[in-house]
Amino acid sequence: MTMESDVDSIIRKYEPPRIGVIGSSLIKYYDQNVMLSRAVGAHLRKFIKERGEKGWLFTGGVSGVGSLAYEGIAEYSRQNGLPTDRTFTLLPRLAIPSVGYTIVAQRAFGRDVVNECCGVYFSERQKAMSLVGDALIMVEGGEGTWTEADWAVRHGKPLISFPESGGSAEYYNKNQGNVHPVKNVEEMLSVLKELYP
Repeated sequence: MTMESDVDSIIRKYEPPRIGVIGSSLIKYYDQNVMLSRAVGAHLRKFIKERGEKGWLFTGGVSGVGSLAYEGIAEYSRQNGLPTDRTFTLLPRLAIPSVGYTIVAQRAFGRDVVNECCGVYFSERQKAMSLVGDALIMVEGGEGTWTEADWAVRHGKPLISFPESGGSAEYYNKNQGNVHPVKNVEEMLSVLKELYP
C-alpha cells in the first residue's frame, strides 16, 4: 500500500471533521505546555461531544504534546461517561505508538489505542497528517512539527496555533489565510465552531 492509499482508506473510515494535534515530542517549555496539551485534548473531546459525537481526533502517536493531549481526551471521556475516545493515532508502518497511549487507553477504556498506519516512514506520516486532517492544532514543536504545519498550510487546511507555546508554533503567529493563532483553548474552540458549526 502507498501513503496515498492509506490516507484514502483512513478518510473513508472516519467521518469529518478529523482534527489532528501536532507538537513537540520532547517538550521544551515543560510547565506551560504540559497543562496546555492536556487542556487542548480535553476541550477537543468536548467539542466532538457537543457535535453529537460527529468527528474524530488524532495525533501522531508519539510522546510529548500528542500523548499529553490524549491524556486530556481520555480523562474528559472518562469523567463524562463517554464510552469511547473518538481518537486514533497516525503512525508509519515501521513504528509503534508511545507506551503512554497504551497505558492511558487501558486505564480509561480497557483497550489499546486505535492506531492507523500511514506510509512507511515518518516523512510520509508528516505529510499524511495534513491530508487526513481537516484541521490541525499546533502546540510548541520542532522541525517535524514545522513540516506538518507547512504541509497543512500548503494544502489549505486550517492550522490553529498556540504561538505563546514557543517552538515552531511561535512562527505561526499571524491570522492570515488558513492560519489561526490563539492564546487559549477557549479561542481554539471558537475557531473550531466557526469552521465546523
